Amino acid sequence: MAHAGAGLAAANVQLNSVTVDTDTTVHTLFGNQMGGRNGYNPKNKGKKSYQPILSFIAETREYAAGALRTGDRPSGQEIVDHLDNV
Repeated sequence: MAHAGAGLAAANVQLNSVTVDTDTTVHTLFGNQMGGRNGYNPKNKGKKSYQPILSFIAETREYAAGALRTGDRPSGQEIVDHLDNV
């Protein structure tokens, strides 16, 4: 979150608290790319995909953190680890 804090300080934005907006998305792969896996992909069932986890600061829409993952749904522990990093 060093980048987000630096950006807020440079813009002279002062927030007492922030809301972290975290979500996953599906990125369908075409071809044989490393790390792709058949997983949750509602629009292209059966195709390999990545499923990144992305977090933003809701008040400023600033990127806070992200992780590129295989196409499987994240486990609860993966989400906890991601939020600890945020």
